[in-house]
Amino acid sequence: MSAFLSNSTELRQKLTQTYQELPFIPKQIMRLLSVIYEAVSRSEFLKCVNALGLKQENGKAFHAATLKPHLDDLIEKEMILDRIGSRFTVPFFNY
Repeated sequence: MSAFLSNSTELRQKLTQTYQELPFIPKQIMRLLSVIYEAVSRSEFLKCVNALGLKQENGKAFHAATLKPHLDDLIEKEMILDRIGSRFTVPFFNY
């Protein structure tokens, strides 16, 4: 197996394991980002989150300050990629 494919497989396994360990809200964020597919700004993403009715743990709608820690945690875990201009997306694999 090539080094690229080996590294891709290892990365996919790592991301899958990390995803499975996520709490409910971050999993919902990941699911939404996976269907948006392109890089999106935090403000654009917040509009999508609220339009779909995703709520905080306390049942209230998200706003920028309450969504930010979830996004920052997913960026830190390398589950989403922070792009130029504060746009982010899920990792994409080319085979």
